Parts: sequence; structure tokens; C-alpha cells
Amino acid sequence: MNERDRLGTAEQICTTAGVLPAHPGVDLEQLAKQLGVKEIRLSAMGEDGRVSTDHRGDVRIQIRHDLPSERKHFTIAHEIGHVLLSMPGEVQLRFRAASRTRNDEERLCDAIAGCLLMPTEWVRTLVPRESVSLAALLTIRQECHVSLTAAAVRLRQVTGRTFTAITAIRDQGFWRSPIIIGNERSRQLNWTRSAVALLENADRSPQRAVINLMVHRTPRAFPAEVAQDKLGAIVLLDGIEFSHLAGRESVR
Repeated sequence: MNERDRLGTAEQICTTAGVLPAHPGVDLEQLAKQLGVKEIRLSAMGEDGRVSTDHRGDVRIQIRHDLPSERKHFTIAHEIGHVLLSMPGEVQLRFRAASRTRNDEERLCDAIAGCLLMPTEWVRTLVPRESVSLAALLTIRQECHVSLTAAAVRLRQVTGRTFTAITAIRDQGFWRSPIIIGNERSRQLNWTRSAVALLENADRSPQRAVINLMVHRTPRAFPAEVAQDKLGAIVLLDGIEFSHLAGRESVR
């Protein structure tokens, strides 16, 4: 199942169940009760979350107690996705017939969580043109109470746009190596001195700038948006995707 089909399936499931919101701010506990969940409980556990059914047929959602609040919020929505998938319905039956792996279900539940927390049409109103902005990314994170990674993934899903979001973390006076959102292999990028100076002077409101990054030991200049963040700064490169698996960056 490709990304577009996954998003469409998630929206169909939410719409059929009557739980697709128009705006962010859905009450997940109330929604879970509406779907027959007896309890959402915080537990000491290894995985982020799970859905269980006891001998009486009572459904409970357990969430790892020490998760950051944004991740906890998304995980509850993800587990509600599993509840929705277990319900009878034509879309669910088609998915189960076509699904090959457990990962297929997990990715669909992520997409359902995205639909519940970051409604598609609401996200589209933030990006009226064929581009994305750092302001849109930050608005999604704040209004929907999700991580920057979840916001970036959802923004890419809904708009189909190519972009790279980078977090810059300041630690004891030094800027750590850039972390590319959603890509753990970020070590191939390094800050240049001019990039560090730009980060040092970043404002809370997104500002357009040209940032110089070391990509595979070669300095490259990129048009960007930069804003101050609670741990340092965030950089958005619109129209640019770094493909670390291929060992190179691609501009589209």
C-alpha cells in the first residue's frame, strides 16, 4: 500500500466510524469511550502502547508511562487506530485481505492517528500554495500537540511536497550535528561557521535566509527558513530532500 492509498484508507475508516474531525483538538479519551474502550491506562511497559481485551470482552488501551507528552498523545491516537481497524466494515475487510505484514497495520494506524490529530482539510488551509512553510510546520506541532517529526510526516502526506526539516540543538554552548526530521542517518550533514552564526541570531518567528551546510564534506548554500526553538533552532528547506540511503542529496 503506497502513501496515498494509506491516507485514503485511513480517512475512509474514520469517516465511516463518524470520527473524522474537521479541526484539531479531538478529545481522545472521549473518542475512545465512544468506540467502546473501557480505559486508557498508563503503564510501565517496553512498547509505546497496546490494545488488550480481557475475558469479559472489555477493551483497554495501555500507554507507556514515561513517554514525552507529544509522543504519548500520538500513541493514544495510534492505538485508537487499532481499535477502529478491529471493527467490522468493508474498508477494514479489504485492508485485512490485502495486508501482508504487521508493519502494514502499524503504518495505517499511524495514518489514522494523523487523521484524528491533524485533520487533512485543516492542514491544507495552512498550505494554500504549492509550497510548505516553517510557520505551517510549527502551527501543526503547537495546535495538534504532536512532535515535530509527526507534524513533518503529516505535512508531507497531505501536501505531497518535498522538503527537509532540520533540528539544531544547542547543548552547553555548542550546536550538535544537525538532525534531519524522520531520518536517523543525519551524520552526513555538518554545520558551517556561517550556519552557526545564522542559528545564533535566529528569531522566534520564521525568517527567510540562505544557510550553508557541509554535505559530504562539500559546502552547499540552500534557501531556507530558520526559527528559534525551545532546544535551539529549526531549519526548513522547501523542495529539497536528503536521501541518505543513496548517499547523496537530491533537489526536486
